[in-house]
Amino acid sequence: MVPRPRGLMVILDGLGDRPCVELGGRTPLEAAATPNLDRLAGSGLVGLIDLVYPGLAVGTEAGIGVLLGLRPPDELLPRGPLEAAGVGLEIAPGDVAWRCNFATLGDGDGDCFHLPLLDRRAGRIDAGSHALCEALDHTDLGHGVEARLVAAAQFRVAMRLRGPGLSPRVSDVDPGGGALHLGMQPCRPLDGDDDTAAGHTARLINRFVALAYDRLRDHPVNQARRAHALPVANCLLPRGAGSARHSGGLLARYGVRGAVVSGDATVLGLAAAIDLARVTDPRFTADPATDLAAKVEVAAATLAQVDLCFLHIKGGDTLSHDRQPAAKRHFLSRVDAALAPLLTGDRVVAVTGDHATPCALGFHTGDPVPALLAGPGSRRDGVGRFGETACMRGGLGRIPGRGLLWSMLDLMGFGRNYAPGEPL
Repeated sequence: MVPRPRGLMVILDGLGDRPCVELGGRTPLEAAATPNLDRLAGSGLVGLIDLVYPGLAVGTEAGIGVLLGLRPPDELLPRGPLEAAGVGLEIAPGDVAWRCNFATLGDGDGDCFHLPLLDRRAGRIDAGSHALCEALDHTDLGHGVEARLVAAAQFRVAMRLRGPGLSPRVSDVDPGGGALHLGMQPCRPLDGDDDTAAGHTARLINRFVALAYDRLRDHPVNQARRAHALPVANCLLPRGAGSARHSGGLLARYGVRGAVVSGDATVLGLAAAIDLARVTDPRFTADPATDLAAKVEVAAATLAQVDLCFLHIKGGDTLSHDRQPAAKRHFLSRVDAALAPLLTGDRVVAVTGDHATPCALGFHTGDPVPALLAGPGSRRDGVGRFGETACMRGGLGRIPGRGLLWSMLDLMGFGRNYAPGEPL
């Protein structure tokens, strides 16, 4: 029997973009120097993927969940428990977890929900975030409910409420990307009934957010940031409430041994939720300063142990959110150079992104994302370029997000005839 080739999927977070005036009407990917990815494209197929549905913007938890083989909508998992799992915060039955941002509110008196929201990421605070979490950790909210907080990368925080009568069916306090002008949103029960468990949970969250503002606004970390003219981290924006849930997904059904190489808590939490090996290192960060050479070296070693390795690289998305197209172009050029050792040999390789984050906007959109697939025996479409415009002409076509993983597994020799009634 001929041994199956191993597979590598490179997920470039926030890869998809739109033409940028600063780059002469090209996208950052089109403007970047990508000889290695272009060479790989010449040996296979390129195309576009819609992660869930054409025109539908998705978050990282949904986009990467789909690429890892989860079926939308029922198998996808909320952001909160994924972030918690990624930083080692245990989520037991009955607990509810959120992913939070440290953020910046403007000055003023009274209710924090009526103050202007100036920065959803508090200047991408890094140093000091652990101390701010310590000021809020183990808070007793009454009714037998305690809040736990653990700092993740930069401004990100995982939060868990534990106690009786909690529900994840509540709205976000974070207004989301592109909605800064709306300010902090009071948490509300999604069922609209204040007398339910969701109503109880929403009241606890609003109480905690107000308490957090009182504790953080004059915290020594923020006093130091004011002295250096840096945005203060004086409030907390919870979003993505969810409870513990395990999801199998496509790889489990096909018996594929997989691993995820990443420095992002949400992505590592996703790996844990679907029983993929998690491979991380302090050198792997969720920003452009990540050690790309170390990631590639670790991914190469991981490939020798599993059937399929997912290599996640976050930095480009950070630059998109900060609306820096030239910096994103430079970062993608660095990624291309770093990936060179992985793009050789008899392995099946796919390269794509988890969503589009256009630099001109600074938030996620529903644009389709470039995708590339090559490997032993793969068809070739002759396009030979990897970029948004070139991918429109590719032989892979425009496919659903999970179609890329299906195509990889088929090329790796894991494919089998579909049985009517079998879950897709």
